[in-house]
Amino acid sequence: MKWTKRDFLGPHATVQGLQPSVLRWIRDGLRRISRARAMGLNPLLANTPPNQSSYYYTCRHFDAESNLCTIFDQAARPYTCGAFPWYGQDQTSDDAVLRLWPYRTCSYWLDVPEELRPDHAAPEPTEDLQESRV
Repeated sequence: MKWTKRDFLGPHATVQGLQPSVLRWIRDGLRRISRARAMGLNPLLANTPPNQSSYYYTCRHFDAESNLCTIFDQAARPYTCGAFPWYGQDQTSDDAVLRLWPYRTCSYWLDVPEELRPDHAAPEPTEDLQESRV
């Protein structure tokens, strides 16, 4: 499956390119990292062959220690992050479920009906979700 810019950038993708706010986020918010570092963050990359045209990035707004976005509730949060992982699709669509595949413990798996979750999915509810379900 090949995803397009519009799949990830939604209404910010235009025929001419990207909205200035998204370009600023790409320019200022992303940091290029090595393949080795990317594999440390996402071990599933080990199953993909190295490609000279592949680049890997982390976001400067992601706090690895707390595993949280530091601009989560702010207007500066780009569509790419704010719409993750569904990007306007139903949680039961194959495409939407595939986007979550590498994130075994992601709490978004709780939005997917249990019978549609892969065996490796083991969502860990956030404190907010745990409190709202008590």
